[in-house]
Amino acid sequence: MVYPHDGSYIHPSWHDIVPLIYSSTHPNHLHPYLESINLHPQIHSLSNPTSSPVPPSTPGSIDTFNSDFPPLGQYNSSAQPSSPLIYQTGRARTNGQGKQNLDRFASKYTPQWLKQLPTPSYTFHLDPVAAFPPPHYAAEVFTPKLLSNPLPIAQQCPSLLALPPAQGSAVPFQSSTALSNLDYYAKHFSNLLSLHLSALLENTRQAFLPLTSIQPYPVAGLSNTYRIYVPGIREDSPRLYIGDRMIIRGLYQQYQQASINAIEAEVVGLEKTKSWVYVQSPHLGRLDGDRVASANGAGVVGNGFGVRCQIKFLLNVKPVCDMQDAVRTFGLLQSVKFEIVHRWLFPEVQHVKAESRNTSQRPIEWVDEGLNEEQKGAVSAIVSGSHRIPYLISGPPGVSKTKTIVEIAQQIIISYPESSILICAPSNSAADTLARRLCKASHPSADPASDTTIRPGIMLRLNNPSRTFAEVPGEILPFCYVATSPDGIETFSIPSFTDLMKYRVIISSCQDAGILVTANATNTAMMKAESELIETFHPISKISRTKEVLPHWTHLLIDEAAQASEPETLIPLSVVVPYPLPKGYNTVDPTVVLCGDSQQLGPIVSSSEARDGELDVSLLERLFDREIYATHSNSRRSQQLRNRHLQSDWEAPFTNLVQNYRSIAPILMIPAAMFYEDTLIPSARDVKLLEWKDLPNAKLPILFQGCEGEENWIDESWYNPSEINAVIRIISSLLESDLGVEQKEIAVITPWREQVWKMRARLRSSGYHEVDVGNVETYQGAEFRVTIVSCVRSRERFLDDDRKNNMGLFNERKRFNVAITRAKEILVVVGNANLLKRDPYWNGFLQIMLRNNLYIGPELDLEVTGAYMSRLESTIHDNETHDPEEATMRLAGALARETLRDD
Repeated sequence: MVYPHDGSYIHPSWHDIVPLIYSSTHPNHLHPYLESINLHPQIHSLSNPTSSPVPPSTPGSIDTFNSDFPPLGQYNSSAQPSSPLIYQTGRARTNGQGKQNLDRFASKYTPQWLKQLPTPSYTFHLDPVAAFPPPHYAAEVFTPKLLSNPLPIAQQCPSLLALPPAQGSAVPFQSSTALSNLDYYAKHFSNLLSLHLSALLENTRQAFLPLTSIQPYPVAGLSNTYRIYVPGIREDSPRLYIGDRMIIRGLYQQYQQASINAIEAEVVGLEKTKSWVYVQSPHLGRLDGDRVASANGAGVVGNGFGVRCQIKFLLNVKPVCDMQDAVRTFGLLQSVKFEIVHRWLFPEVQHVKAESRNTSQRPIEWVDEGLNEEQKGAVSAIVSGSHRIPYLISGPPGVSKTKTIVEIAQQIIISYPESSILICAPSNSAADTLARRLCKASHPSADPASDTTIRPGIMLRLNNPSRTFAEVPGEILPFCYVATSPDGIETFSIPSFTDLMKYRVIISSCQDAGILVTANATNTAMMKAESELIETFHPISKISRTKEVLPHWTHLLIDEAAQASEPETLIPLSVVVPYPLPKGYNTVDPTVVLCGDSQQLGPIVSSSEARDGELDVSLLERLFDREIYATHSNSRRSQQLRNRHLQSDWEAPFTNLVQNYRSIAPILMIPAAMFYEDTLIPSARDVKLLEWKDLPNAKLPILFQGCEGEENWIDESWYNPSEINAVIRIISSLLESDLGVEQKEIAVITPWREQVWKMRARLRSSGYHEVDVGNVETYQGAEFRVTIVSCVRSRERFLDDDRKNNMGLFNERKRFNVAITRAKEILVVVGNANLLKRDPYWNGFLQIMLRNNLYIGPELDLEVTGAYMSRLESTIHDNETHDPEEATMRLAGALARETLRDD
């Protein structure tokens, strides 16, 4: 098949799993079905919607549904798990004597008849997903001609969906190649995104539920709602969101047949703790299949009956396609040699040396008087300077980097009355935090004319319409825009184009910044339209009068930037990147600030091949590795060597935040040595070390509790009963020791959701209702007085699967770093040390544990060395007397540390 350059065709490989999507602005999202259904498909290819292959079940033949449906037919002993995340009971496994035992971790058996069902003849489809904002959104301000095709990206790089899913391996990004081959950037990241999308496609197909049931269940404010038990959502397999869609088909198990009809439904709610997915479709009343009674103990409603069915999940491709559109935008700008792309994506020393400074800026009056010198330096550099390359802020745990971003936004508003700031973060929760802190940090000015209080009308928290009101903190709801749909339902929306332009600050997730792209509210679209109007009304004379076209978005601030992949970061960058104006025009560059920690959790990438190509490397991390940042005398690697090396002759376009306000020195010594070049300074308030009787070393509030009990599996997730028992004992000891620790000051962190649920249940049954329990991703950015980390994994057999699926704490240095940096006063780790020691980072952690007598448990076969000997650790032991062997080891570690620094 030949595809047009605009990518308006979708390759057949995607047809059965991509939902129908409206769009006239994003060719990536234009679906080939649209012409055949005339854009309003109530029923697709429907001629006899109520017919079924066999008579429907009667009330007298009700079956009780069991989610662990027993397999029919013979087991296939040679088959391998279809997905490393699906470990089901009942598969035969050969032991050492050639006998077969049931392997409870093997994949779930699916009867052959369920695999061979014919394709449904008729499908009841929902309306296609409408483009948001609609194509006519900006028509109130600009004519269609002015807004048509601001950048012809489809001519530069094909759409992902116009090609078959990518396969094969990938290599890391090569900056030198990108600078010499102007097509390389867009093609490289498009290939990685295709690999990622291919993995999402495969995961979606594997998440197929061949046999389940669906039952009516009322949801407040909605009609025709049902619920389905989907155990995999506990571990995000499948990864479902509000607005996602699925195809539901009724089954007749006795006859081993399926309904000839299928029905499309939309996800309207999720209850992950109980594995319930709530869906809506006006056609679900037509679903025909065996009638079943619920046996899940989850509350029967109505007549208590559901319908036996199978579920095929549809893949929401829009987030990945939005990323590729941003990639194609920058690829096209690079191909026409637009110089700002070079400076933003491949900054070099000469770009900084050519910068001009704003020396006339008035002295800053700090909104937050509690900022330290590094934070004030970052704010001053950004507010008073005209940075032509991205300004980076390195913010390790506990250094108040978000506080710095909030002050930067405040000072920009004060210093530049005509500024418009776009503030983004990779997640909605992080964007909410920024909005909440920004509106609380502001205060009225004594002079009404210069009042910069952040109030509704000045700041907009932009949300996708699929987001629910319950997800948004109450204090920022007044800063959100809500509209009422024709059927009377209120949803988040976007104000009119004219009103949108009046906001000084707009905050959104990086992904939802794509709303502004669809709205044509980008510097590229607006500057192109303005320059064409100037050419029409005021053509440049022969004297070549210089004209000025300024960008609307003057500043872009991205917090937690290390959590976003480079293509995701490009979405907000594509909002603020200027239009390449023709000769005779003057403009100014927007200021770009990226803030985050590349040593903490990065973006989630489903494809191991795409991770091999470093799609999980953020733009922040890649830029920090470039010479202009990495070799500067102020870099983290060089900070302790200022007196021995010449100062760089260019101004540092970055700030390293080093003062940690969270953890006391003994806890901070671990991440300082392992991740932050020994540069962190403990600045936490003076706290009394807790005299907990179970600490193996009374001077250091750290404990590694060895535990070698085997983990178990349920509902596509892992739990470890032995570790749960150990954690309960530790919490009981802490709370019964009269140390002044409250339940709410304790957090249990674990990488597996099933461990979370079972740990939480045990704590509640023990009366510890306020102890917080969650997975690692939940706690990034959080802090607790006491943190207990439960590692769960105890068998080597599943380590490769963990790595492939980017799960667990083994060989996951960033997740490991997040887990150990949440504690303020006491850190406890429970895990199998003899397994963890195979990971170089856990090995280093255990070295610190052993040489400080912080390990208790089964014998640990590990030679003690001076690995990761930090200055903080040396300082802690300065006044102690050591035996000669231990003193030699500590000296060797200190010498090794200094040698590595000099290298």
